[in-house]
Amino acid sequence: TPPPAQSQQAQASNTAPGAPTGLTLTRAGGALTASWTAASGATGYDVNISQDSKVSWTRHATGQAGTSATFDIDFTLVYHVAVRAVNTSGESGWVVSSASWPQDIVPNEPTGLTATRTAGQVAVSWTAPDNAGYVVGALGYDVNWSNDHKSTWTRHASGQSATSATITSGNSATWYVAVRAVTAGGWSDWVVSDPIEASFLILPAPDTVTITNRGLTGMTVGWSAVSNAQGYNVNVSADGGNSWTRLAGGTTGTSLAVNSSISGFAFDSGATYIAAVQAVDQGVGGAWRNSAASGPVYPPGPPANVRGTRSGLTTINVTWSAPADDGGTAITGYDVNMSPNGGQSWSREHSNVTGTSASVSGINNATSYIFAVRARNAAGEGNWANSATVPALAAPSVTAHRGASFIDVEWPAVTGATGYQVDYSLDDGATWTTAYNSVSVSTLTVRIGGTNQLSIPNAYGHAVRVRAVDTNGYGAYGSASVGFAFKPIAVTGVSATRSTSGELDVTWNTCDLTDDWCTGGSPVTGYAVNLSSDGGWSWTRAKDVAVADFASGGTVTLTGVSDATAYLVSVAMHNRVGGAWVNATAPAATTTQLRTPTNLTVINQGAVIGTTITRVLHWEKPTAASQTDAFTYEIECNSSSTTDWSSTTCPDDITTAVSDQHNQSSVTYDFATNSISQIRVRAAKDGADSLWMHVLPTPSTPTGYGAQVHDGALKVWWNRGAGQTGATGYDVQCSSVSPQVWSDCHSEPASLTAGFYVSPTVGQGQTVTTVRIRARQGQRVGDWT
Repeated sequence: TPPPAQSQQAQASNTAPGAPTGLTLTRAGGALTASWTAASGATGYDVNISQDSKVSWTRHATGQAGTSATFDIDFTLVYHVAVRAVNTSGESGWVVSSASWPQDIVPNEPTGLTATRTAGQVAVSWTAPDNAGYVVGALGYDVNWSNDHKSTWTRHASGQSATSATITSGNSATWYVAVRAVTAGGWSDWVVSDPIEASFLILPAPDTVTITNRGLTGMTVGWSAVSNAQGYNVNVSADGGNSWTRLAGGTTGTSLAVNSSISGFAFDSGATYIAAVQAVDQGVGGAWRNSAASGPVYPPGPPANVRGTRSGLTTINVTWSAPADDGGTAITGYDVNMSPNGGQSWSREHSNVTGTSASVSGINNATSYIFAVRARNAAGEGNWANSATVPALAAPSVTAHRGASFIDVEWPAVTGATGYQVDYSLDDGATWTTAYNSVSVSTLTVRIGGTNQLSIPNAYGHAVRVRAVDTNGYGAYGSASVGFAFKPIAVTGVSATRSTSGELDVTWNTCDLTDDWCTGGSPVTGYAVNLSSDGGWSWTRAKDVAVADFASGGTVTLTGVSDATAYLVSVAMHNRVGGAWVNATAPAATTTQLRTPTNLTVINQGAVIGTTITRVLHWEKPTAASQTDAFTYEIECNSSSTTDWSSTTCPDDITTAVSDQHNQSSVTYDFATNSISQIRVRAAKDGADSLWMHVLPTPSTPTGYGAQVHDGALKVWWNRGAGQTGATGYDVQCSSVSPQVWSDCHSEPASLTAGFYVSPTVGQGQTVTTVRIRARQGQRVGDWT
């Protein structure tokens, strides 16, 4: 067996070559060059040439090495070339070129010359010479014309490439046109057209003839243009067409000013005129067209549909329609007057307005106005036409109340309003955004914000404004500022007693509801009473109480309760921001179970020292005990949302009898390993236990937060708040507009690390301008920052 290289060589030597490709012929005078692309496996090429359309062939080269060949030829003959590839194993098939035609030096004459006269022009066209494909260089054409029976010729075009031409000729005289073909090598003989006879057009009448600008000293006659007209004759008649006066003969243009300056004509402002116009070509007039009669002029009638429409706070737009009677001549302008007192006095606001509208500024929106408009023409001033009264729209008296993420706006009805516009500002009125563009007249209170699409920050520097709308425009704004608001303070003295089977009597005390410190800066909207039968793990709404239905220290009766069940009762006073809950115990009526401690709170959350955290618990003695009764207390903690209260260190139970009404205890623990999220306390006495009183502290706000773009990506960071031990996670939201429209962009599980550094998910093409963060603990969430 031979080596692989020898085998491949042997295989190659037994294979005939492929055929050459890309065979082209190039002709230059007495030389013809053939060129082609090399064939695979070829060692040479055989080349043949034919000069009798491939009837016979002459061998030019055998086995030549190159890929081109040059021949001496007769430039008057047609040639073909054939090429095949060869090697030691054989040859390919022949490849035959296209024909190479002879090249003429001078073009033949153009053919098919035609010439047609059309309104003032001669249109000429021809066909390229029959040897156009063989001439040397670019082919062009010279074009001449003669209008003196070929005595003299004028050149119209030299060497143009197009095979047509249009020559301005007028309509008189007999014309001839001559064309010849031209190349760099020379030109053909001239080809001359048949005579192109003169023509005269009998023109139609103008489509329209009008008399305008009729005044005391003159008028204007106008007409529509007529194709191919060289001029126009204009006549006028003052006796209904019985006799005519020539005002102009052969005038150009499409209008004529008619007055006494025309020789032989005296304009009469009291006459009724008719104008007549005809088009003329080569002195031959066409058909006449008459105008409508134009009678004597007089002052115009009053305008129609005069109306004033308010636009903004200080502007009224006045509009009207042209008079039905223009006084026989064009309106030259309008005067506009205004009255602020029902027409007793007037002021001129505009003179000689050319359109049919005008804007009047400096308007007092609390004042009603009447407008008057009159027209003017060349004969004088017409009568005034008044508008209807544009009524005043009073500014509403606006009040606004703050909510957690919204603003409630209220106002009284405005007489004459068909709707209202409501705007808000988040920067002390520097910029305004329209919240409601068309509020129904039956709606006198709206809410701005309160949704994820529009959440109004609870901050100072907000304002709202409302204005009435009617068919004439807008009234004046009434506005109100909106300050920061917070939850009202907690009610006090909550207690629940049983006096009737199946009922609980609940009472509590409130602060002064007219005091912003009490209400949180937003009016109290009511009270809510909740009940829990499982020590505070779950709650149901027992009753909502209107502010008007409760006086401080009064009693609210809850019905449908079980006498055999001990309850926790929770009461909150609410405003639009929210409310704080205060608990009391209602023991079962059929047992002697102790009442639960009340008002359990956790303060000083986040007092971090080293790696430990301290929380101080406060509570009050059960309401059923007197000040002198001694109690002990049990305290438990839980680091999860389950009922496993054994997994976290808590303060020791208070086993010494405590007679004080107010009690407290502290818990200090290593927050790196213990995460307290829930705490509960119950009273014990003489072997009996009360229900547990639970406190579920709200996660506090993250600290050390920030956001920026780093390496092309949004980065957000924050530290755990001191009171966030026990947080189960963090929420991150992003906004790209103002006011903010928030969308979730990240959720971070809580860990024991002190700080977090995350990359929120930002939508394709989204530009984030604001980021906010909050801590989360189960269903309870902290405030956004």
